[in-house]
Amino acid sequence: MTKRWVAALALAAGLCWCTGALAETPKTARVWTYGNLVTMFSPEWGLFVMPGMRYELSRSEGPEKRHYFDELFVGPLYVRKLGAATLKVGLWYYFMGYPIRAKDDYQWSHNVELVPQIDYRWKDFVFTNRVILHNTFYASVYKPPSQKLGFGMVLREMVQATWWATKDVGILAADEPFIGIAEDSAAPDSAIGYWPRGLRLNRIYGGVSWKIDPSLTLTPQYIYETSYDTRGRVQEVGHYLFTTLSWVVRTY
Repeated sequence: MTKRWVAALALAAGLCWCTGALAETPKTARVWTYGNLVTMFSPEWGLFVMPGMRYELSRSEGPEKRHYFDELFVGPLYVRKLGAATLKVGLWYYFMGYPIRAKDDYQWSHNVELVPQIDYRWKDFVFTNRVILHNTFYASVYKPPSQKLGFGMVLREMVQATWWATKDVGILAADEPFIGIAEDSAAPDSAIGYWPRGLRLNRIYGGVSWKIDPSLTLTPQYIYETSYDTRGRVQEVGHYLFTTLSWVVRTY
């Protein structure tokens, strides 16, 4: 009986510690808005363009950042049907811009992403595996010119399941870790520059995909994001509303 009480007390203490640690973790609330246009010139080849903007509504520690991130993706897209599966491969230039309200400043980076993705359809379900190799070549945040030009790589892998409840409405859930796999040897680590190795972020997605018509889709999602420091400790937790409007134009 004594051992059971000791075990119960240890479990209760552990739960209290975890709850307290989570309560002390900085938290943010943000809105992300994106619009993507895919122009298909043939059944297999197209051009992908997607601008995006992020806005911070609140944070538990310090003033909110408000408008804090701009994005632009541009590049070719290859699509190939393989029976019940569809292979998609993108190679995109990716501009990342950082308005810094506290300093009245603006920093940016130039990046290239290789994005292979496979979708597999089974009955009313679509299972997706998407890998992003995010390569950074230039980051303005560094002062010495020799540190601005460099190389860093982050691996992202998203696993997603979508249940198409009707022909126009799908319910989706996904998980996506961000892992630094190559860090620049000359520049110090920076969240808006070259990332360090190891697990940096994890995102859990849940949302709805609504086909407004055959070429136009609206996808609002909730994201629970956890960021980690170089020791693997939770650094920040984010709650985001992520909305994407997608338009596909076929010219053939």
